[in-house]
Amino acid sequence: MKRMKTLVSILVPLAILCGCSKKETTAPAPAPAQASENSVTTKIQNTAAEVKEKVQQTAADVSQKASAEAEKVKAQAQDLTAKAEAQAEKAKEGLVQLKDKVATQPANVTPPAETQTEAAKTEATSGTAKLQAQAQSVIDQASKLVANTKYSDAAVKLNELANYKLSADQQKTVDNLGEQIKKAMASDTAKSVGDLFKSK
Repeated sequence: MKRMKTLVSILVPLAILCGCSKKETTAPAPAPAQASENSVTTKIQNTAAEVKEKVQQTAADVSQKASAEAEKVKAQAQDLTAKAEAQAEKAKEGLVQLKDKVATQPANVTPPAETQTEAAKTEATSGTAKLQAQAQSVIDQASKLVANTKYSDAAVKLNELANYKLSADQQKTVDNLGEQIKKAMASDTAKSVGDLFKSK
């Protein structure tokens, strides 16, 4: 019985070994398919590695170019900022100089304006004086006409004074002359009417 167990324990592994060796003899047939599969995998891996390397290289180039452009733009921006600051400083200096000029010149600027104002006043005064002298001449002529009892002519002369600005004294004289002319003309009219009745 012991022998039998021993035999069985020896035979079973032998049978298994035999079965495995049979399988091994049939297995070498698909070896070429495995080799072609391995070469395709290797090619794919190589291609993927090349593509990956190219992508990395392109990314590096793009990044480098972008950095260069960014530096260029940054430099231009700094240049523009510096120019703007310089112009602002220049404008500020110009304003300070202008302010200083204005501060030192008011004494020089004011007299011409005052002189012009005085000249204008003098001119206006002389113009008014001229007009009043002309008006006085007309008033004198009207007075003479009234004195010579030429009331109609005197009235015409007084009407010329409508365009003149008279002084208070002149206006008073004109008013008095006007009253005299009205009274004299009324009196002459009454006299003429009286003479008409008398003649009838």
